[in-house]
Parts: sequence; structure tokens; C-alpha cells
Amino acid sequence: MNKKLKLFRLTGLLDNLDLTLEKLISLKCIYPIKASEFKQLTHGLSPISTDNSWNIIYQEINELELESKMNIPVIDKHTIDYSFKGIQEYVHNTHAKLHTLIEQQKITEHLIRQYKDALIQINNIIDLDISLDDIFSCHYVSARFGKLPIDSLDILKLYDNKPIVFQLFKQEKNYYWCMYLTTQKNEIEIDNIFSSLYFNRVYIPDFIHGTPESARKTLGMEIKVAEENLKEIKQEVKNAFETNMDELIKTKSELIFLEKLFEARKYVISLGDKFNISGFILLRNVENLKSIFENVKDVEIEIMPADFDKRLKPPKQWKRLLKKPCFK
Repeated sequence: MNKKLKLFRLTGLLDNLDLTLEKLISLKCIYPIKASEFKQLTHGLSPISTDNSWNIIYQEINELELESKMNIPVIDKHTIDYSFKGIQEYVHNTHAKLHTLIEQQKITEHLIRQYKDALIQINNIIDLDISLDDIFSCHYVSARFGKLPIDSLDILKLYDNKPIVFQLFKQEKNYYWCMYLTTQKNEIEIDNIFSSLYFNRVYIPDFIHGTPESARKTLGMEIKVAEENLKEIKQEVKNAFETNMDELIKTKSELIFLEKLFEARKYVISLGDKFNISGFILLRNVENLKSIFENVKDVEIEIMPADFDKRLKPPKQWKRLLKKPCFK
């Protein structure tokens, strides 16, 4: 057995488990043994619960970051003096507030895109001296505006025998701005054909009336109003993040620490009101391990030969202990 390795065993009261794990997860050059690796557990000895209710809160923090496209930094600062209910309520309430603002932002951005697409289509027919009301209220003809992929144009030619009046306007990237007319009797069939060709319909808002020229002015004003609203919403989102960022950083960092803390419980076995953590350590790091826990109340350290407990297998490539962190 390699004399450069030793077996260590930490024993203490369960009341001090979190404090012990807090110190343990910061260590390198040790190889803790999972409780499940004890093939024949002593009577009354069992793995400790690793159920992690903090994970739900951490997932909500992640959802907030994804929704807002904001990154909450992490700091190397934490405490084991925490309140589950307090952290849960803070994260949930902050998420709810920001989620509402972000949804308002998304809705407004979507509305602006719709208005701008509609404006492009209005500009495509600007020279037509006809009321848009007449186009859309026709009892016999249905009109559709939208975008058609360039690759779909050749396939559309296969439907020349169908009751379709098709008009191309301009090419943009990989699609054409266009419109088509068909009879109301055939509109379902024709709409299905264009849907199969990946036609992306652009809707003209219901508030648009009159000639294309007047429609363009109306849409221009609506876009301006919507963009002003979007600017205000973005500022509200920014202010909300700035107000909460310090607390969000602190909370996220705490949750990441708690994730590691509960992950480390897989190395813990319990016997009554006591816990036990076993593992292997390089001989040269033994004194450092002892010094870390010397001031932790009711926690004892035993250092034994690496082959002291036949149930435990030392790492085959022990040199990796020089580089590998104990916990990630």
C-alpha cells in the first residue's frame, strides 16, 4: 500500500454537519468516499438524505436569467446562516415582478415587428389608388400579404391551373415579399397550398383604413408610439435589475454554494445523532486537514493507514489527487 496516502475519518454531531461540509467542499487533494460504496454498512449506519429543495429555487434564478438574457455574476461569499423561506420568497417575488415586465417587453417588441412588416407591405402597394377597406371587404376575393421563401417559387408554378393571382414585390434575403388573391370559394384550398410552401402571412392591423398612403401614415404613428412604450418598459426592466442586482448576486452565489453543500452529502453516513465522512488524503496534506477542523466544535479527525478499512478502495491513480478538486 502506498505510504503517501492516508485514510481520514471525520466524525461529529449532525448539528455541525453543514459547517463541516462547508469547510470540506473547499478542499483539494482529498478523495472522499461515497456512502454508497460501503458494501457492508454497520448495523444502524446509513447514508444521509441528499434531497435538495434548494435546487428548485436555483432553477428559478436560471429561468430569470434566460428570460431576461441577463447574467447574474457569482461571488465567492456565502454563509450557512440561511432561511429557506426567506430566499424562496425573495427569488419568487423578484422573478414574478421581472417576468411581468419582460413579458410586456416581448409583447411590445412583437407588436412593433408586426407593424413594421405591415408597413413594408403597405409600401409595396403604395401606388395603388384603392382603399384597403375595399381589398379586405370584397365578397368574392380574398387577399393575403406575406413572405414566401425563394425556393418555394418554382414549386408554386406547379399550381398555375389554380385560381390564384400572385404578385411578387421585392426580394429580401432568402424570401420574397408578395401577395396573392383567390376566390373566397377556394381560399381554404389555396391557403393550404401556400402554407405548404412556408408562406409567412403578414397581417394588416384592423385599425388600418383608407388608401395605402393614409395607411402608411397611421402605421408610422403607431410604430412611434409603440417604440416609446418599449423604451419605457426597457428602462423599467433595467431599473428593476439595478435595484435587485446586489441581492440577486448574493442569492445566486448562496444557492450555488448550497448546491455543493447538498451534493457533498452523498459522502456522509449517519449513526444516530452523529455523522461520519471517510476518504483518502495525501500524507503531506494531513496537517492542513487537521488545522482546518481543529476549531470546529465536536468534530474529530482520525488518520489511519490507507488500508485500515478493507471496505474502502483507495484511488488507483492517487497522483491525480494533486490536481483534482474534491468538489466541483
